[in-house]
Amino acid sequence: MTDAVVAPCGACGSQVDCVGIVLCLTCRSRLLDALSAVPRILDHLAVVARLEVGCQSLYSGRGGNPAERDILPAAWLAADELKALVDSWVLLVRDKMRKPPALADGGYRYLLRCREWIGYQDWAPDLLAELRREIGTCRARWPLPDDSESARELPIACPRGCGRNQVIYPPTYPGQPITIACDCGWICPEDAQDFLAQCYYAVKRSQTAA
Repeated sequence: MTDAVVAPCGACGSQVDCVGIVLCLTCRSRLLDALSAVPRILDHLAVVARLEVGCQSLYSGRGGNPAERDILPAAWLAADELKALVDSWVLLVRDKMRKPPALADGGYRYLLRCREWIGYQDWAPDLLAELRREIGTCRARWPLPDDSESARELPIACPRGCGRNQVIYPPTYPGQPITIACDCGWICPEDAQDFLAQCYYAVKRSQTAA
C-alpha cells in the first residue's frame, strides 16, 4: 500500500496539513480574513458614497457640471461589484454541495459557514484570489481608517472645494500605484498623480537631507 500523495496548496504552493485539502492552513486563514472583511468594506464604501453624493451637490451648486449629479458614486458601484462577486460564489457553493445549508443568511455569512468545506474544493484558490483582489482594490482606492496610518496630507486643497487637503497614500503592496485622494471621495486623475507624487517625495528627500 502506497502512501497518499499530498498535493501542495493550490493558492500559495506551500505544504498542506492533510490529504485531500486544497488550501493550506495559512490560506484558509486568509479566506477567513477576507470574508470577515467584507462587511467592513461594504459599510465603508456606503459612507464614502454618501460623501461623494454630498460633494457632487456642493460642486454643482458652485457652477460645476450639473450632469455629475446623475453619475452614481464609484464607491456604490464598487460595493455592488463586491456583493455580486460574493453572491456568485454563494450560488456555486449551493450548486456543488450535496446538502447545502439553508440560505437563511446569504452573502459572506453563507461562505463563512461553508469555509471548511470550501477548503477542500479545487476551485477554492480561485475564490480566494478573486475575493482578495476585489477587497484589495477597494481598500487601495478607499482606504479604511486603519489603512491610512502611512498616509500623508499634501499642502494642496481639494479641487472640489470641500475645505480639506489632498492626501497621498503610499503603496501597501509591491506594484500598487500611489493614490492621491481626498477624504470627501475625490480621487486625483491618474495623469496627474505621478507628477504630484514626485513633487511630494522630492520635498521629503530635501527635508530629510537638511
